[in-house]
Amino acid sequence: MRFAVVRRHLSLERLISERARVAHDISNIASGIEDMLALVAARQITSDRADCVVAQCREEHRMLGDRLELLDAAIAECGKF
Repeated sequence: MRFAVVRRHLSLERLISERARVAHDISNIASGIEDMLALVAARQITSDRADCVVAQCREEHRMLGDRLELLDAAIAECGKF
């Protein structure tokens, strides 16, 4: 039922566009985590500072992953009609 409400307000094209944006953001965050870990390995940043940044990045990654799942479900629901 909740996807029917989403479907009324967002076109399939907008859902697909938003999904691409969220997937791109997830990719950027994953790259940022890798970059931060490389800085720690090169001793260009303290591990305490990196731990804080990585924790924030992982939380954002998790939230975007949840959003991606909802978008995928909404896209699948739109495809049924």
